[in-house]
Amino acid sequence: MSRPNERARIDDRIDPKSRGIHPDAIRVGVAPTSRATCVDCGKKIIENTARSGIKYAGNPIDGVIPLYGSHPMVMWCHPGCGLAFSRLQDLKSEAARTCHLCQDTPDDKQQLRLRCGGGMKGKKILHHSFHIACVSKIIVQAENLSKEQKQEILVKVESIGNKHGLSWRDLTEDEKEFCRNEWTHIE
Repeated sequence: MSRPNERARIDDRIDPKSRGIHPDAIRVGVAPTSRATCVDCGKKIIENTARSGIKYAGNPIDGVIPLYGSHPMVMWCHPGCGLAFSRLQDLKSEAARTCHLCQDTPDDKQQLRLRCGGGMKGKKILHHSFHIACVSKIIVQAENLSKEQKQEILVKVESIGNKHGLSWRDLTEDEKEFCRNEWTHIE
């Protein structure tokens, strides 16, 4: 059983109003080595290939154990891996429904989130949810990627979806149209 001050600390960490804005919550780049493993498929990310990831600083979106305490790390994925859609009503807490990048709270116009990262690992969480446009914007504006690498990470929106959330075929026609408008492609 947790001590009262420990419970208060956990409650504070899952309150989106206490988390602040995380402009570096989404990372994109080129793998400098072949040491990273994709948190979604579990396979190695090969050196010099494009990858995306979420920065994790032990800040759970539900009352779970942080992955590595409070030490920041990035959970990397291959392009296209680790992406799924989530409907707001399926996300358990206000923190889970709040975009981990811009911290905007949900509204009626944006009923979908893009879930980035892997699945649950025991009681440790390996993903966060974001506005679809926020993730796209970070990729498009990445200065350390070539146009081709950005296009590789910006997979076709129709291919998004994995075992950890909703796929394209699970969405309604209105949701699909919304996603097409939010998931920016490089011209």
